[in-house]
Amino acid sequence: MVERRTHQRRSLFYSLKVYNADTLDQVGRLVDFTQEGLLLHSTEPVELQQLITLRIPFPSESGKSQPLDLEARCVWSRKDHGAGLFAAGFRFINPTPDERKIIQYVIDNHSRQQT
Repeated sequence: MVERRTHQRRSLFYSLKVYNADTLDQVGRLVDFTQEGLLLHSTEPVELQQLITLRIPFPSESGKSQPLDLEARCVWSRKDHGAGLFAAGFRFINPTPDERKIIQYVIDNHSRQQT
């Protein structure tokens, strides 16, 4: 498989639920992320090419949760055989400069590079 990422994947130091911003239903749990997108594990399959606004309660500089709503498209989806869950890769659609700053803050202060 050809690697298309231009940014190194990062894992948070803790588990984080991700929600559908329109319905507030939990979509899954964040596994890793970059400035370009993220990987989720979910109990239900995600439709390929699905466009969704994800609500991610990232921590802010004050330490409180700061919900970040990011439009994203599912670029791949499959059953994750080891855990009985589904894995889905999402690419962010045109994040604003402010949204990119928040993502970078989380990368710099709340995550580790994957090995």
